[in-house]
Amino acid sequence: MFKRLDVIIIVAIMALALSSLAVSAVVRNMGSDKAAYAEIYIDGELERAVSLDEEADFTVEAGGGYNRVVVEDGSVRIADADCGAKVCVHCGRQSIPGSMIACLPHRLVIKVTGDSEKEEESVDAIAY
Repeated sequence: MFKRLDVIIIVAIMALALSSLAVSAVVRNMGSDKAAYAEIYIDGELERAVSLDEEADFTVEAGGGYNRVVVEDGSVRIADADCGAKVCVHCGRQSIPGSMIACLPHRLVIKVTGDSEKEEESVDAIAY
């Protein structure tokens, strides 16, 4: 049914697919040893910085409303907010340095930062 050349082509394609998965996993975990922080900005001013290594659950009052920020398992997220569309809540967990969560009605931005020296050396999603 299958000829020898067919089997060789199928094996080569499978090997190529598995090697691309391995490379993407390595690139994704290249900067995982960085000390990451969540910087919380209100109206462009740094309000608070929280280490992602520690667990925290607190409420930020901003722009006439509130955002409940949860830091757990090395990531940060907005668990609850009283803004209209709740886009900030639907952003989910963020843990990669450079990623952000924004609540525009409350003028709140949470930016994940890491070690600046290693951050410059790492490969980002656009370069990859």
